[in-house]
Amino acid sequence: MSWATRRPSGTFGSAGRWAGSSRGSRLETVTENPNPYAPPTAPLGEPGPSRRSVWWKVYLWALVGLSLLGYAVLGIQWMQPADVIDLVLAFVSLVGLFGYAYSRRIRGPGFWRLWLPLQVAWSLAFALLLVPLGAAEQIPVEGGEVPGSDGWDRAIGLALALPLYVALFLYAYRSPELWRRDPTS
Repeated sequence: MSWATRRPSGTFGSAGRWAGSSRGSRLETVTENPNPYAPPTAPLGEPGPSRRSVWWKVYLWALVGLSLLGYAVLGIQWMQPADVIDLVLAFVSLVGLFGYAYSRRIRGPGFWRLWLPLQVAWSLAFALLLVPLGAAEQIPVEGGEVPGSDGWDRAIGLALALPLYVALFLYAYRSPELWRRDPTS
Protein backbone atom coordinates (compact mmCIF):
# COMPACT_ATOMS: atom_id res chain seq x y z
CA MET A 1 0.00 0.00 0.00
CA SER A 2 1.37 3.37 -0.94
CA TRP A 3 0.70 6.52 1.04
CA ALA A 4 0.86 9.78 -0.79
CA THR A 5 0.51 13.41 0.16
CA ARG A 6 0.13 16.37 -2.11
CA ARG A 7 2.53 19.26 -1.70
CA PRO A 8 2.88 22.44 -3.72
CA SER A 9 5.88 22.45 -6.01
CA GLY A 10 8.36 25.27 -6.02
CA THR A 11 11.09 26.61 -3.78
CA PHE A 12 11.87 29.61 -1.66
CA GLY A 13 14.05 32.11 -3.46
CA SER A 14 17.05 33.93 -2.03
CA ALA A 15 14.80 36.71 -0.70
CA GLY A 16 12.71 34.21 1.22
CA ARG A 17 9.74 34.47 -1.18
CA TRP A 18 7.92 31.53 -2.64
CA ALA A 19 9.20 30.80 -6.15
CA GLY A 20 6.34 28.58 -7.27
CA SER A 21 4.48 29.02 -10.52
CA SER A 22 2.68 32.34 -10.89
CA ARG A 23 -0.55 30.84 -12.26
CA GLY A 24 -1.36 28.92 -9.20
CA SER A 25 0.39 26.27 -7.38
CA ARG A 26 1.05 22.96 -9.05
CA LEU A 27 0.82 19.97 -6.71
CA GLU A 28 3.21 17.04 -6.78
CA THR A 29 2.77 13.63 -5.25
CA VAL A 30 5.28 12.52 -2.65
CA THR A 31 5.35 8.95 -1.46
CA GLU A 32 6.06 8.52 2.23
CA ASN A 33 6.30 5.54 4.51
CA PRO A 34 3.47 5.56 7.09
CA ASN A 35 5.87 4.26 9.78
CA PRO A 36 8.46 6.96 10.52
CA TYR A 37 10.52 4.47 12.59
CA ALA A 38 10.91 1.89 9.83
CA PRO A 39 14.43 1.64 8.37
CA PRO A 40 14.82 3.07 4.91
CA THR A 41 14.99 0.68 2.03
CA ALA A 42 17.61 1.14 -0.64
CA PRO A 43 19.43 -1.22 -2.96
CA LEU A 44 22.90 -1.70 -1.56
CA GLY A 45 25.81 -3.01 -3.57
CA GLU A 46 28.70 -5.07 -2.30
CA PRO A 47 30.57 -3.28 0.46
CA GLY A 48 34.02 -2.09 -0.48
CA PRO A 49 37.10 -2.69 1.62
CA SER A 50 36.87 -0.96 4.95
CA ARG A 51 39.41 1.68 5.80
CA ARG A 52 41.65 0.62 8.60
CA SER A 53 42.36 2.83 11.56
CA VAL A 54 45.37 5.06 11.27
CA TRP A 55 46.69 3.46 14.47
CA TRP A 56 47.46 0.24 12.60
CA LYS A 57 49.68 2.24 10.27
CA VAL A 58 51.32 4.03 13.20
CA TYR A 59 51.93 0.67 14.91
CA LEU A 60 53.38 -0.81 11.70
CA TRP A 61 55.82 2.03 11.12
CA ALA A 62 56.76 2.17 14.82
CA LEU A 63 57.71 -1.53 14.68
CA VAL A 64 59.66 -1.03 11.47
CA GLY A 65 61.42 2.03 12.88
CA LEU A 66 62.31 0.33 16.16
CA SER A 67 63.63 -2.70 14.31
CA LEU A 68 65.76 -0.63 11.96
CA LEU A 69 67.05 1.49 14.82
CA GLY A 70 67.93 -1.60 16.84
CA TYR A 71 69.87 -3.19 13.99
CA ALA A 72 71.54 0.12 13.10
CA VAL A 73 72.75 0.60 16.67
CA LEU A 74 73.54 -3.00 17.58
CA GLY A 75 74.56 -4.41 14.20
CA ILE A 76 74.06 -8.04 13.23
CA GLN A 77 77.39 -9.61 14.14
CA TRP A 78 75.97 -10.87 17.48
CA MET A 79 73.14 -12.85 15.85
CA GLN A 80 72.95 -16.60 16.20
CA PRO A 81 71.03 -18.87 13.76
CA ALA A 82 67.85 -18.66 15.85
CA ASP A 83 68.06 -14.86 15.73
CA VAL A 84 68.29 -14.93 11.94
CA ILE A 85 65.22 -17.20 11.75
CA ASP A 86 63.40 -14.83 14.11
CA LEU A 87 64.30 -11.86 11.91
CA VAL A 88 62.97 -13.57 8.76
CA LEU A 89 59.74 -14.63 10.48
CA ALA A 90 59.27 -11.13 11.92
CA PHE A 91 59.71 -9.65 8.44
CA VAL A 92 56.98 -11.89 7.01
CA SER A 93 54.67 -10.92 9.86
CA LEU A 94 55.36 -7.23 9.19
CA VAL A 95 54.38 -7.82 5.57
CA GLY A 96 51.07 -9.24 6.83
CA LEU A 97 50.61 -6.24 9.11
CA PHE A 98 51.27 -3.96 6.14
CA GLY A 99 48.62 -5.81 4.12
CA TYR A 100 46.11 -5.44 6.93
CA ALA A 101 46.89 -1.79 7.75
CA TYR A 102 46.69 -0.68 4.11
CA SER A 103 43.95 -3.14 3.00
CA ARG A 104 46.23 -4.82 0.45
CA ARG A 105 45.90 -8.39 -0.70
CA ILE A 106 49.17 -10.19 -0.05
CA ARG A 107 49.10 -13.92 -0.63
CA GLY A 108 45.72 -15.24 0.50
CA PRO A 109 43.75 -15.73 3.69
CA GLY A 110 44.75 -19.41 3.83
CA PHE A 111 48.42 -18.46 4.00
CA TRP A 112 47.84 -16.06 6.89
CA ARG A 113 45.63 -18.60 8.69
CA LEU A 114 48.58 -20.99 8.65
CA TRP A 115 51.12 -18.27 9.37
CA LEU A 116 49.49 -16.89 12.53
CA PRO A 117 49.83 -20.00 14.75
CA LEU A 118 53.34 -20.58 13.41
CA GLN A 119 54.37 -17.04 14.31
CA VAL A 120 52.79 -17.16 17.78
CA ALA A 121 54.37 -20.55 18.54
CA TRP A 122 57.78 -19.34 17.34
CA SER A 123 57.59 -16.14 19.39
CA LEU A 124 56.70 -18.05 22.54
CA ALA A 125 59.40 -20.67 21.92
CA PHE A 126 61.96 -17.96 21.15
CA ALA A 127 61.20 -15.89 24.26
CA LEU A 128 60.57 -18.71 26.71
CA LEU A 129 62.97 -21.44 25.51
CA LEU A 130 65.66 -20.32 23.08
CA VAL A 131 66.75 -17.11 24.80
CA PRO A 132 66.92 -18.63 28.33
CA LEU A 133 68.84 -21.62 26.97
CA GLY A 134 71.34 -19.35 25.22
CA ALA A 135 70.42 -20.49 21.70
CA ALA A 136 69.40 -16.94 20.82
CA GLU A 137 70.18 -13.46 22.08
CA GLN A 138 67.65 -10.67 21.93
CA ILE A 139 70.11 -8.07 23.17
CA PRO A 140 73.85 -8.49 22.65
CA VAL A 141 75.23 -8.28 26.16
CA GLU A 142 77.65 -10.50 28.00
CA GLY A 143 75.80 -13.58 29.27
CA GLY A 144 72.78 -13.07 26.97
CA GLU A 145 70.64 -11.20 29.54
CA VAL A 146 70.27 -7.57 30.39
CA PRO A 147 71.50 -7.28 33.97
CA GLY A 148 68.55 -7.17 36.37
CA SER A 149 65.89 -7.83 33.70
CA ASP A 150 64.64 -11.15 35.13
CA GLY A 151 62.97 -11.82 31.79
CA TRP A 152 60.90 -8.62 31.76
CA ASP A 153 62.49 -7.60 28.48
CA ARG A 154 61.07 -10.74 26.85
CA ALA A 155 57.64 -10.16 28.45
CA ILE A 156 57.60 -6.58 27.13
CA GLY A 157 58.61 -7.85 23.69
CA LEU A 158 55.73 -10.34 23.68
CA ALA A 159 53.32 -7.63 24.86
CA LEU A 160 54.44 -5.34 22.05
CA ALA A 161 53.83 -8.19 19.60
CA LEU A 162 50.23 -8.81 20.74
CA PRO A 163 48.72 -6.16 18.42
CA LEU A 164 50.67 -7.77 15.57
CA TYR A 165 48.98 -11.11 16.28
CA VAL A 166 45.59 -9.39 16.49
CA ALA A 167 46.18 -7.71 13.13
CA LEU A 168 47.23 -11.00 11.52
CA PHE A 169 44.11 -12.67 12.94
CA LEU A 170 41.87 -9.88 11.62
CA TYR A 171 43.65 -10.01 8.28
CA ALA A 172 43.21 -13.77 7.91
CA TYR A 173 39.75 -14.28 9.42
CA ARG A 174 37.88 -10.99 9.60
CA SER A 175 38.58 -9.27 6.28
CA PRO A 176 36.27 -11.03 3.81
CA GLU A 177 35.62 -7.79 1.90
CA LEU A 178 39.33 -7.57 1.16
CA TRP A 179 39.71 -11.15 -0.05
CA ARG A 180 36.42 -11.14 -2.00
CA ARG A 181 37.22 -7.98 -3.95
CA ASP A 182 38.31 -8.12 -7.60
CA PRO A 183 42.12 -7.81 -7.66
CA THR A 184 42.06 -5.66 -10.81
CA SER A 185 40.03 -2.89 -9.17
